[in-house]
Amino acid sequence: TEGMINKRFLLALIMILNEGSDGTEKQRLELSNLIFTTGLKLIAIHGHTKRYGEIEDRLLAEAKANPIDLTNNDPKRIASAQDLYIEFDGFLVQLKSTLDHAINVLNFGFNIPFSALTTFGDKGNKVIKQLENNVPTNFQGAANHLIKVIKDNKIGRAHV
Repeated sequence: TEGMINKRFLLALIMILNEGSDGTEKQRLELSNLIFTTGLKLIAIHGHTKRYGEIEDRLLAEAKANPIDLTNNDPKRIASAQDLYIEFDGFLVQLKSTLDHAINVLNFGFNIPFSALTTFGDKGNKVIKQLENNVPTNFQGAANHLIKVIKDNKIGRAHV
């Protein structure tokens, strides 16, 4: 729910930022704006998911209550699922947008320039390349862990 996202994601990260950051005031403000925007995107994703489920349940209930009678030649009225398409499309757009916003946290954590992190892009390969080539040695362990997470969660990867 929206409250859980606010409490577990936004509040927790903002508290960590305010209590443990050694960044400048400008950097902390930029990061808090990024966290807030990412949280709003996650809430939008949740809203699309919730509405999709509600629409799907309604369409299924209507279909069960009024099954199509194929035994006669009367004209048939078939409902479309345009609302489902709209919610699914909105879900995908917000999901990609969330990745594109969240990827900028690498600037703060690994000092990768914002100009190198425009989007998640290329199924994560763009980010992997940045992490492999531009992270200081003292952060390479964390970068390698993030690379593994991205690779292990790629859609369409071969499952062994």
